[in-house]
Amino acid sequence: MNTFINKSKKTKVLSCVAAAAVTFVMTAAPVFAAESSGRNVKDETVYVVTESDGSTSDIIVSDHLKNKASTDTISDTTSLTDIENTKGKEKFTQGDNDTITWAAKGKDIYYQGKTDKEAPVSMSVKYYLDDKEVAGKDLEGKSGKVRIVISYENNETVNVNGSDVKVPFVVLTGMIIENDCFENITVSSGKVIDDGEKSFIVGMAAPGVAESLGLSESELGFGSTVEITGDADEFTPEDLMTVVTNDFFQDIDTDKLSSMDPDGQIKELDSAAKELMSGTNTLYAGIHKLSTSSAALSTGVSKLNKGASDLSLNFADALSGSLGLEQGTAEFSEALSTNLEKMKTGVAQLSEGSSKLTTGAADLKTAFDTGDGTEENPGVLAVSDSIKNGVADLQDGIVKAKGASLQYLNAAKDALEGLKTAGEITDEEYDSITGAIDKSIEYQNMIAVPETLIAGTAGLDSGLNAIYTEITVGDGTEENPGLVKGTAAVQAGVAGLQKGLDDATAETKSLTSIANEIAAGAKKLAAGQTKLAAGAEELAAGMSQLSDNSGLLISGINQLDAGSKTLNEGMQKFYQQGIAKIVSLYNSELKGTVNSADAVIKAGKQYNTFTQVPDGMDGSVKFIYRTKVAD
Repeated sequence: MNTFINKSKKTKVLSCVAAAAVTFVMTAAPVFAAESSGRNVKDETVYVVTESDGSTSDIIVSDHLKNKASTDTISDTTSLTDIENTKGKEKFTQGDNDTITWAAKGKDIYYQGKTDKEAPVSMSVKYYLDDKEVAGKDLEGKSGKVRIVISYENNETVNVNGSDVKVPFVVLTGMIIENDCFENITVSSGKVIDDGEKSFIVGMAAPGVAESLGLSESELGFGSTVEITGDADEFTPEDLMTVVTNDFFQDIDTDKLSSMDPDGQIKELDSAAKELMSGTNTLYAGIHKLSTSSAALSTGVSKLNKGASDLSLNFADALSGSLGLEQGTAEFSEALSTNLEKMKTGVAQLSEGSSKLTTGAADLKTAFDTGDGTEENPGVLAVSDSIKNGVADLQDGIVKAKGASLQYLNAAKDALEGLKTAGEITDEEYDSITGAIDKSIEYQNMIAVPETLIAGTAGLDSGLNAIYTEITVGDGTEENPGLVKGTAAVQAGVAGLQKGLDDATAETKSLTSIANEIAAGAKKLAAGQTKLAAGAEELAAGMSQLSDNSGLLISGINQLDAGSKTLNEGMQKFYQQGIAKIVSLYNSELKGTVNSADAVIKAGKQYNTFTQVPDGMDGSVKFIYRTKVAD
């Protein structure tokens, strides 16, 4: 180490290294992944001693093996020679293929050695006094315009995805000099810090990075040279201290960068902007067409207002019809039940009389002879007349009820059609109620029932007359069978009448059920029409208000037309002067830069040692150059 740091200049060198390190931290201050992985770490510092022109004269490598796992031994791999432990007495044993094993006993190991390997970044330093090139040592004690130009060359490449990429080294070169001998100092791509007595000068470079990114050094902002200028008064040269590192790139997450698709995103941006531009154009065309049709719109609003008023009146009429339907079906059901009850009474009396016929002709004759037409003893013929009168009343009641019902039923169907068209009832509700109404219209079939009853009473009357005639001449014997025939005719008539009554009763129950369905449907119809009538009234009021304000509506449409035109023109301008230029700039100058940046970062991550790092151990490396400007 004494060849790198002479005791007489130890303080100045340490100051330069410290200053360079401070600049290094201020510039990036990364947190290295190697320090947080939990595995052993090989932290390597390479000291490069150069002549005043930047040519290498000596290289010393100092390694710090960080025993994170506190193991008894640490296995390392190195190509160094003249290895010596610089902090401790731990020994190592040499193995095959450059392997060495340290007896660490849980401690860290510090050692150094030499190598003839070339440093990854080489330097070239030139000195000028009043624009004339001189040797560094010739500047000592001179006055005038001093210029120092430091050039760096990156010689290290790694293979990334099949291509050779320069390792992205960042170079920081610093100098501390007395203000008495050097003032008005400037530095390219760097900074000058003046504390009143001394000036701390730092310049930064990144040799090879612009080339790997496909950019010029001016586009990147710094390149491969640092230039220091100032006014010298009996100039006293100081050593240049340079730090070279790629640690800036160790903790950059390239996964997100690799997943980026700038080409696709630029295409999406361009496509979306074109769609937006087309949309605003379509919007303007539609609104403009609406604006030119505003006169027709005003006429249509007036017609719609009149139609809404007529609709409100018609719904009031429909509501009245539905209420009448409900009342009519109730009256029909009641009339039908009343007349059938009369029939049941007559048939019961007839049944009782016919039973007496079966007990004997004598009783029958008595029934004919003894009947006096009173309520207590009406006689057979009087009962027969009562039955005929009941059948006639039933027939008359059915005919009247039928006429009233058909009127209400047809009105109900018309009202239902209106409700369905207006959407107040569903198709299922419409089909259910109209089905019940259609069944009710089949009341016409009931006319067959009273005709059967009438035919039955006719047969009954004929049989009774025959019995009465035969009873005086016949005795029911084989020789005189007339009474038997009459009795059989009466029984047949009674049976026919009973069957007709049963059929009528069954039909009446069915008709009563239908009538109840119609009544329920009519009630629901009335409720729906009430709501619909209210809605129609509100619609009429709203349309009246719309008609009154149609002038304001047309004025608003015209304003909207003007606004959409401005929007359309602005969008066209935005695309042409904004998006289109961005797309053009990307395609002509930036396309592929992201992929190149990803490759550069990966190259920085791959380079983690100047010598060697064994498997299972993390590594980091930095280079410190000392350039002696003068002897």
